[in-house]
Amino acid sequence: MSKVLICAAAVTGFHRCGMFFPKDGKIVDLSKLDDDVVKRLEGEKQLHISEPSEADLARFAGDADGDTELRHQVAEAIRDLTIEDFQKDGKPKVDALKVLLPDAKIKAALRDEVFQTMVEDGFTAPAA
Repeated sequence: MSKVLICAAAVTGFHRCGMFFPKDGKIVDLSKLDDDVVKRLEGEKQLHISEPSEADLARFAGDADGDTELRHQVAEAIRDLTIEDFQKDGKPKVDALKVLLPDAKIKAALRDEVFQTMVEDGFTAPAA
């Protein structure tokens, strides 16, 4: 089994071996990893590894560029912002996110998508 679906047990996701694994999972090609890394992932109790279904492969087909991890990083950065880092309309300022994630390509559309998901999940921006 070369490609596997790896899901975190934690709702907030889980980092291991320099990779982030969200609760809803991500597809990983084990053949591209060192044997030691594969053993660590397989032995990690906070991760669930399974053979991906056709539906899983289709669901993650567009995530080859690490989109899931970027969204997670943006969400974590939003949680770290202060009240001054939010616009009058309540959305986080893109420039504030770029300060926290200088190597990431963050555009307003991505910020809006991540923020909307966070709000739907109960996140509230800091208030005075």
